Amino acid sequence: MSALSATFIVPTFNRAAFITECLRAIQGQTEDDWAVVVVDDASTDDTAGVVAALAVPGLRYVRNERQGGASNSRNRGIELVEDGLVVFIDSDDRLHPEYLRRVREVFRQRPAAGIVCCDSRIIDAAGTPRGDGRTFQQVQSDIKGQTIASGPRSLADVFAFSTSFPGTAIRRDVLRRIGGFDQGIFPLDDVDLQLRAAAAGIEVYYLHEPLADYRAHAGSESAGTGRAVATCLKKVECLERWTPAVARAAGRGVARRKLADARLELALASWKAGRRAAAAAAGARSLWLSPAVPLGFARRRWSRTRDGAVRG
Repeated sequence: MSALSATFIVPTFNRAAFITECLRAIQGQTEDDWAVVVVDDASTDDTAGVVAALAVPGLRYVRNERQGGASNSRNRGIELVEDGLVVFIDSDDRLHPEYLRRVREVFRQRPAAGIVCCDSRIIDAAGTPRGDGRTFQQVQSDIKGQTIASGPRSLADVFAFSTSFPGTAIRRDVLRRIGGFDQGIFPLDDVDLQLRAAAAGIEVYYLHEPLADYRAHAGSESAGTGRAVATCLKKVECLERWTPAVARAAGRGVARRKLADARLELALASWKAGRRAAAAAAGARSLWLSPAVPLGFARRRWSRTRDGAVRG
């Protein structure tokens, strides 16, 4: 196996409706020298039958006896890989045909790189890209009033502005060094992993190209108001875990601004879920941590509302 041989880890749970697209997209890569490990987290639908019928070359299917979560499924997949690159793609997402070629180019050009991430288009349940054409990172940039570009990312960079997960590629030896995914912090396990790598002095490189498709649908982890609140709470937990290290590396201001941003997200999600007291508490905490964050968000919202009214 070469240093840039790729193994795609595909955790899945009841994704019989989507996993065909995911696996066909892997088959459609413009470069060879890859394998696939599908880890079925005790699905109750026909995921196993769908995967078997596809007969994808180089695919290994394993099934968990009981449901343990996506992070644990990813870790089980990692254990089956000896060397090369480990690429993570969820079974309801897709990779673009040039994904593997472009990621390998980065690893060849940057021998110190341990993790390479990319941008993602946002698609709906039917696989149709969102109408305005904005990618995942473009949407995040608009919301946060921050920009992002291709390049290596420090611990403070990852902490301040995390990147989308579909298509994240990691050298197998890096995973041996820093460990796998933490189910206890899911769905922020990917951010936590990047932070661990950056803290260990491993280069995390972001490629600002939409080389994957992130599917937003009713069954996705971030869908629904209840799950949005839970995700925001995990984000706060993850960031607070890393606040001391970031404060030492980049200053308390950087850490407080990001925590304020996370608390603001929690406030908005809580308000949408009808949890008014929780929303007020999170909003007040955001304002205390860094007043510029909630005030800047309010100004951007007002500007967009005003511009829309003028154009209308």
